[in-house]
Amino acid sequence: MPLTWGAVTGLGLRCGRNEPLLVRRIGERLMMGVILLYLIVGVLAGENLKTWLDRFPDEVRVVLLRSFAALHTHNPFGILRFWLDNNIEITWPSMVGAQCAGLA
Repeated sequence: MPLTWGAVTGLGLRCGRNEPLLVRRIGERLMMGVILLYLIVGVLAGENLKTWLDRFPDEVRVVLLRSFAALHTHNPFGILRFWLDNNIEITWPSMVGAQCAGLA
């Protein structure tokens, strides 16, 4: 898992290096904005998620809650944590899915 996703990161950085300077600067600023948005919304959602979700209808609330849970658990770090905490037979499908996504 770390080797595959490390290769994905390395290839992404290498491909970005060949772009013109203007494209790299725009990409850097865009990614910093996404990271800041993720951190700010993550902190706010961690404190106020129930209050925010109470404003939606039940169907939408369930979809949003499942989406937040999936973002938290279905990433390379979450799957690796799940792998280390549980039995291999339980976590094998998640690990294979993440590896296939990284290789694709």
